[in-house]
Amino acid sequence: MLKLIRLWLREVFSHHAFLKGNILLCFTITIFTLSLTFSESMIHGISRIMSDEMFGTYTITVDQKDDERLTEHLNDNEVTHYKYSPNVGIVKALSISNPLFIKTVTKDYFTEQKLDVLNIKTLPTSGLLLSLNYKDIGDEGALFLSDSNRARLIDIHPIYSTGLSHFDDNVAYLITDDVKGENISHEVIIDNSNGKRNGKSSNKSNSDALYNVLSALDDEGIKYKLVSKSSFINTSASTIEDSRSSIYLISFLFALLSAFYSLSLTFSYIKDNRNAIRMFKIYGMRTYTSIVQGVLTVEAVMLFFILIGFILGVTLSLLFPHIIKLIASIFNINLGYYLLSFPLMVPIISILKFYAVVILLSLILSLSMFITHKKSI
Repeated sequence: MLKLIRLWLREVFSHHAFLKGNILLCFTITIFTLSLTFSESMIHGISRIMSDEMFGTYTITVDQKDDERLTEHLNDNEVTHYKYSPNVGIVKALSISNPLFIKTVTKDYFTEQKLDVLNIKTLPTSGLLLSLNYKDIGDEGALFLSDSNRARLIDIHPIYSTGLSHFDDNVAYLITDDVKGENISHEVIIDNSNGKRNGKSSNKSNSDALYNVLSALDDEGIKYKLVSKSSFINTSASTIEDSRSSIYLISFLFALLSAFYSLSLTFSYIKDNRNAIRMFKIYGMRTYTSIVQGVLTVEAVMLFFILIGFILGVTLSLLFPHIIKLIASIFNINLGYYLLSFPLMVPIISILKFYAVVILLSLILSLSMFITHKKSI
């Protein structure tokens, strides 16, 4: 039987026309792998910017006079938090005058994770941190804050870049020695893994710990405002989820299209190998066995070209950023945002799920085709 299978596969793969027809399958798999890799990388990159390390799972805001009590409760319950004062301001420098959301923070606010997300290599000791989009604004400017009646001269450092243009254009960080303001906010990190985070281990559920903090504030009559990350960035979050859903829908349709291609493979296989199949039947092969071997042959061909398409897709994904950089340098255009700003990640699980759907659907379709044409072979 094994010799017969090897003979059959050799016969199938010797048909050049049959093999050339599979180039379309290989091409579609390559494009899909490339597209899914970049789509998932962009979504992962945006989610990372909006992650707990950047915004906090929740933001608790209290009056300046109640901040000390809130800080004590957060520390007593071992809740990870980062402090800042929210404000709105206008930066004037040279001919530029832009309104910005200002987060007044100390240097301790910038953890390694935040510095990594912001792509900051060296953190200034003071001044206003702007995104690289404002690199032509100059080194000094006037800062007008909404809670102050006068402007002040400030050092400007346009050094950070998240890759998310909407965020970069509208958010600035004011570094001071002490956070003061009418309101004080704490970005709260919630992690229910009950394991290690930031080098610390705790047996307490962070959600329960936060509940204890809020209960304590209620008992003491302290007014606070609690905002979740999802509502704070509702528009962007919903856009990401819509994009992810669209990608998965397109992937399913792509899988359906690729699976239907197995019908073409099956028909070509039956047409090109009808005489060989009949010869094998003369040697004693049963109709059931010929159908099973035919289906397995078609699936083997599809797996072979899917593997080739996967390798080509991953290779092109790794080369694509370098190609984009070359094009950008030649034509002097900015193609960085959404193409080069996020670390490339190959979504192996998503790709394997897609391939599994393709193989399963093609198995059903090719088996149906062989059963339909069993009399003709």
